[in-house]
Amino acid sequence: MTYTLDPPLPASATPKDYTRFHFDTSQVPPKRIVGLLACQRDPLLRSLRTTVHAVREAQIRAPPIPKGKAGIKKKPAAPVVVNGDGLGEKKEEKGKLWEVELVDTVIFPEGGGQPFDTGLIHLLDPNGDKRISTFVVEGCLRKQLDSVHLVRVPDGVTGDWEGKEVEVEVDWDRRMDQMSIHSSQHLLSAVLDVAPFNLNTLSWSMHAYPSLETPYVELSRALTQAEAIAAEKRCMDLIAEAKKVWIDVSIQGGEIGHSGEMDERNVGVIPKDYNGGVIRHVNIQDTDRNACCGTQYPSLSYLGLIHVIPPTTTSTSATKLYFTAGPRAVRYLQAASRTLTTAAQVVGSGRADLVEKLERTEVQRKEAVDATRSLKGEVAKFVGEMAVREGKGSEGKGIVWIKREEKSTHDFEFLGGISTIYLQSFGPEGDKVKPLIITTSSPPMSVTPTLLMIQSTDQDLAKEVNERLKKALEGRVKGGGAKGRYMSKVEGKWGKAENILIEELVKELRGKVEV
Repeated sequence: MTYTLDPPLPASATPKDYTRFHFDTSQVPPKRIVGLLACQRDPLLRSLRTTVHAVREAQIRAPPIPKGKAGIKKKPAAPVVVNGDGLGEKKEEKGKLWEVELVDTVIFPEGGGQPFDTGLIHLLDPNGDKRISTFVVEGCLRKQLDSVHLVRVPDGVTGDWEGKEVEVEVDWDRRMDQMSIHSSQHLLSAVLDVAPFNLNTLSWSMHAYPSLETPYVELSRALTQAEAIAAEKRCMDLIAEAKKVWIDVSIQGGEIGHSGEMDERNVGVIPKDYNGGVIRHVNIQDTDRNACCGTQYPSLSYLGLIHVIPPTTTSTSATKLYFTAGPRAVRYLQAASRTLTTAAQVVGSGRADLVEKLERTEVQRKEAVDATRSLKGEVAKFVGEMAVREGKGSEGKGIVWIKREEKSTHDFEFLGGISTIYLQSFGPEGDKVKPLIITTSSPPMSVTPTLLMIQSTDQDLAKEVNERLKKALEGRVKGGGAKGRYMSKVEGKWGKAENILIEELVKELRGKVEV
């Protein structure tokens, strides 16, 4: 047996049997708790006339920042005051943030992974037929059973709103975007939960409107591309069939299942501070039933499309499967199309030929890398042989400094190649001569940091030289090593003073060598 909740909501496109109450609603208080809000009973209702229940100054200066691009913060919307003619103008003052509780609301507080709605609250005149002023709802939070609107109010506005009639209006673009993502998540999880996939959703996440970042469901393993395509097709088939969606509402602790029996599934997903309320189960016709507090379309046909993004890697451990749907999918497609055009222009090809062009470019890149590595090896051998001639000369005494300033060879692999050739040239006599090679790479044009490598067959000598240079360069040396090989990066500009430092050190070391 199901019940209705009076008074009824204004008419919308939502079917009358969308919300089905499995308890006697005659004793439900006029102030609607989270779970019985107008936005949850009728997700297509855009505005509602109601009464202010409570008003107080908020303890926070701005609503919590929704997830999105790291570090991006948006300024709160400027308060809007509407004059008697209905013409709105933005005020410069930011004012204060108030917490406003309404008897009922079409603005959804965050929950179930779905970000909060935003919108407007219009104060009405005593007759209820004219808007006096309008204020921006910057966010909406759940506090235990209550839905709390975070409203920006200009300085000078009094807070004597309690008991006054208002019209609350949801930002419909934001609602459609976030509701589409939430509804499609339920659909995708339901499809993946059964054969041939048999994968439970471990968690899910989405970013708030107007983000284009793709939401995801976390699975115990990655899908193959073929599986992702198959899952998307199954979802699209169900959308095309316009499967019906409805909500079962039960008293918390007395959930009613398919057969009318007590249903304890998904109780673990209920927030710990939500007590004495109701439990809502979203049902997708012939497909799924799951606990949910968010807003859900009354039919899958509203989604229009869903796109499951094929994975680029495989994994047998927990991994994220990204997807997008509804209006966000359309904007995602538009952005992807523009990106495809830009990428094609960059590489000088048509859009249809881009993948083929990139494949050829990647082959050429790998060939160029191999050729460069070969040429650098030859240059390292040549420089290393020059170092050998210097080190074994009458003035070298086994100690040399190789100074490089070319950007193309600014890497430790190249410097290491020179050092290896140099030390290997001494062979068995290395124990007697104790060769040491210092290599630096400091290209001009502000390429930092400078690379410093010290290597010797005498481990104590290499360690001593490394410590002396670290001390002389006063904390600019970052790196280390052991067993006669030290590699470091020297922060800051490398100039004449640093060159003189190493020249004098090499001269000093050579002076200590007994011929």
